Amino acid sequence: FCTTYNGRPEQSISYKEMATMITQYKATRANVLKNALGFEDTHTNWVQIDSLKKYLAYVEKLSNDNNIEITGINIISGAYPNQIIYGKEKNFQTLILNPTTNKGDNPRTSFDPLNSENGNPAFVSDLLLPYLNEIDSLIANKKDVKRYIIKMLDELNDTESSAFNKMETTPPY
Repeated sequence: FCTTYNGRPEQSISYKEMATMITQYKATRANVLKNALGFEDTHTNWVQIDSLKKYLAYVEKLSNDNNIEITGINIISGAYPNQIIYGKEKNFQTLILNPTTNKGDNPRTSFDPLNSENGNPAFVSDLLLPYLNEIDSLIANKKDVKRYIIKMLDELNDTESSAFNKMETTPPY
C-alpha cells in the first residue's frame, strides 16, 4: 500500500449514489455533448493502477525534495487535439492530473513539482499562460489555431511538466 490502510474511505459512495450520478450525467450532458460534437464523447477514463501509483510516488518525491506540501490532485477536463498522433482518441475528452498545494488560503492550486524550486511552487496557471495567451491572440485575430497546435506538437524543445495523462478512454471503442 502507498498509504496506511484505515478501512473504507469516507469518499466511497454507494451504488445508489453512483447510479444517480450517472443518470444525472446522461440526462444533463451526454446528449448535449453528442449533439454539439456529432459523436458520443468519452465517458470513461482508465489508467493502470501501477501507472497511477508511480505517478503519485513521482510527484510526492519531487514535492518532498522541494519542500512543498501536496494538498491534493486536480483532475482537469481536456480534449485530445484533432491530430493523427492521438490515434483513435483524437477529439475525445480526456483528463489531466496535477498535484495541488496552498496558494494563500486556497489548497487547490495546481502546481508543477518538476519545475518548482525549494519552497517555491511553480504554479501551472503561470506555466500555461504564455501558450494560452498565444492561442487567445490567434483566435482574436482570426488566425489558424489548428496550424499553431500542429506546430506546438511538433516542437521538441517543449518544457516538460509533471502533469499526468495518457489514459485509455471509452469511447472510442
